[in-house]
Amino acid sequence: MAVYLHNRSPSKPLRGITPYERLRGHPPDLSHLRVPGCRAWVFIPKEKRANKFSKRAEECRLIGYDRDTKIYMLYCVQSQKIVRLTDVVFDEGPLLWQLGGNGDQDISSIEYPVEDDEDDEFPGELSTSTYYKERLDEAATTNIAYASIAIAMLSSLTSSNSNPTYKQAVNGPDKEKWLRAIAEEYDAIIANHTWDIVDYTPNLNVLPGKWVLKIKNNGRYKARYVCGGHKQIAGVDYDQVYASVAKTTSFRTMLALAAQFDLEVEQLDVQNAFLNGELHETVYIRLPQRYAQSGKVCKLRKTLYGLC
Repeated sequence: MAVYLHNRSPSKPLRGITPYERLRGHPPDLSHLRVPGCRAWVFIPKEKRANKFSKRAEECRLIGYDRDTKIYMLYCVQSQKIVRLTDVVFDEGPLLWQLGGNGDQDISSIEYPVEDDEDDEFPGELSTSTYYKERLDEAATTNIAYASIAIAMLSSLTSSNSNPTYKQAVNGPDKEKWLRAIAEEYDAIIANHTWDIVDYTPNLNVLPGKWVLKIKNNGRYKARYVCGGHKQIAGVDYDQVYASVAKTTSFRTMLALAAQFDLEVEQLDVQNAFLNGELHETVYIRLPQRYAQSGKVCKLRKTLYGLC
């Protein structure tokens, strides 16, 4: 934490500017900084609570920040683990340096154990994941019909026919449909003025891109040009790695009000809504397959799928 704060503090040898600004060319954002060692409360998800009477938050202490993102490093008092989170409520009142309220040991002298992530299993490939196999076993035990439905759903998700690569699509039996979907997406990108086509120079950090193709549930052939955001450089191509989304409680509240006042609820789909977001960083990306031009790249003006 000391180095993190030092790099964001004015430096006398640098004539009052911060080392961060000298390196990256712009002042650091300090809005996320909190009092070191202050209390922090971390939300405990419902699935990790023993019962409905269990506590919903765990007390922690702020011990640091992630180097390139606005993620907080926290020491959990009860579980004695270090976690990295963004959704945290802080109490920056009088500092309580005693862990658990006993003893006079300073927080800086505690040996913090590293959190073990081996128990946190996430679904990998849909066809082989232990997570989905366990769910199928549970379904089969309860009702064999549910298992059949689950297997059918997984088969549709993992089927290469509904999610082909660009090469498979343009050489397959549905070539004309896929080319029409790709042309519609490209025309929408051009109509929204999502990018400018500029000359390539060796000093540009040009990100890769690929067509992501999918047959939707209604049978529609959909194409999206997705940026290889994993090649972006933190602090150069992006600063923030989160986006605001609507909460489930918002939808539930809206539907409850509609039911109470006997209102009609309608759904609409805005095509290419994501492509209307303004982009403030300078990002370059390759032209899509089928539309590539020698010596040319795209300079993005608006957001594109896959960007950090």
